[in-house]
Amino acid sequence: MGDKRQFILLALAFGILFFSASSFVSSAIYLSDVYFTVPESVYTENETISLKGFVYQANYTDAGALVNASAVLANATVNLSILYSNRTFLKMYNFTTDANGSFYSKSNYRTSALEVNAPLVAGTYVLQSNYTDLNSNVSFSEVKIIVVNTTTDFLRVSTEKAKYSSGDTITINVEAVKLVGDRSLFISNVSVSGTFKNATSKENVSGKTFTCTTGSNGKCTTTLSAPSVGEYIVEIEDFKAFSSFSVKPFSFNLYMKDNLGKSLKNIFSSSEQASVEVKINNVSSGTYTFSGYVQDSDGNNVKTITSTTLNTTNSFTNKFTFSLSGFSSGSYTVFVTISNSGNSDTATSLTSFKVEDWTLSVNKKSSGSNFEYEYSAFPNKTLKL
Repeated sequence: MGDKRQFILLALAFGILFFSASSFVSSAIYLSDVYFTVPESVYTENETISLKGFVYQANYTDAGALVNASAVLANATVNLSILYSNRTFLKMYNFTTDANGSFYSKSNYRTSALEVNAPLVAGTYVLQSNYTDLNSNVSFSEVKIIVVNTTTDFLRVSTEKAKYSSGDTITINVEAVKLVGDRSLFISNVSVSGTFKNATSKENVSGKTFTCTTGSNGKCTTTLSAPSVGEYIVEIEDFKAFSSFSVKPFSFNLYMKDNLGKSLKNIFSSSEQASVEVKINNVSSGTYTFSGYVQDSDGNNVKTITSTTLNTTNSFTNKFTFSLSGFSSGSYTVFVTISNSGNSDTATSLTSFKVEDWTLSVNKKSSGSNFEYEYSAFPNKTLKL
């Protein structure tokens, strides 16, 4: 309760900061929340938009003491605005919440409600709902929609590959799809815009924006150069559709091989030698190294992989060979870090192998074996092995 009160007081402080020009008509403090949802993100021109939302409100004294906990608010006036993508005003609708604190537009289930229609011109728009409480503080929420001149159910976006190297050209594929029964039809002339975002911070990557208009096959393609090393998301129209991709410093393969490095192998006996081989695929100059360690199934380090060079001399392919003497039977994991000696680019990977030892021996029983002559026997005799 103490944390909640601190949050209320903090919210009040910000409310006073941003609404200092408002005149309070009540000694009470109201904290309100308005939100709404729409069933689709893509509409045709003038199509009916079926939306539903709620208004919640909590009441506190000037001292911050709770009077009424947050609950649905009946008879609240909600203004729904349709804004252009540049956030200039297009149209407004007024709603009044019912006894359940909800407001809604016309639909097949609420035929007498106020009808809200998509704009008449294709483009990107913002739906914004606003509620002003008794203290003149405004709460709002918003949803972005796309209006097209043909019926579209959803969008898709993807990159051609899941992994790229820095500076690679990334091909971005966009599709506009209409569902008819169990069939998917691709829709032409749908314009979308999108961005690359950092997968961790969700912030836009500078200079990585694009636009695309679907052709007769309902698809369009555009390209951007790969950003710096990291994990990224490609999204269109504020996450109406998205997918992810990675940018790695370089492309490489990691193998377990025999001691000669000739054949792939991941099952060894303790009397053999094993090789960890690294091959860098997409570089032609510079010097790279790899190092790492081997762990047993209990997480104990049992072998160190010392620094091994990859350069033009060995065609950026090299192996680290080690003896398995002293390795007990079981599974092992190899952890490898590949580094570019010319900068700080690194990449990590892992692979695994098994050590299995067995002995098979067969000895003739020395007495009472029923063998009549060395390793031969007569018919209908019992043999003991």
